[in-house]
Amino acid sequence: MRDSILNDFYKTRIENRQKEFLHRSYQQEQKLLTAIQLGNRKEAIAALNDINQLQRAKLASTPMRSLRNSLICSCTLFTRAIIRGGVNPDTAYNLSDVIIQQIERMEVFKQLQCFEE
Repeated sequence: MRDSILNDFYKTRIENRQKEFLHRSYQQEQKLLTAIQLGNRKEAIAALNDINQLQRAKLASTPMRSLRNSLICSCTLFTRAIIRGGVNPDTAYNLSDVIIQQIERMEVFKQLQCFEE
């Protein structure tokens, strides 16, 4: 299994370089998470808009599943940020569960895109 993961890693890395795809920068991600943690809505929205201007990573074999995966990953990061900002962990995790379930129920790609905005 480990060899399979390594092979997939190298394959994806080569494909990304050929397509000149770069993941969002760690600094952009941290800027967004810090704004969320501090409750700075204006800064968080601006940072998210900057990130959303970039090409998305391919996280699954279909665009719909890939976007869902991206949104779920973001939800997880945002949940940790609000906990660091002082939200009760149980409350944050329950909110995360509800949001992830909503993401999974959406069946139209445009719905997912609008949900993120």
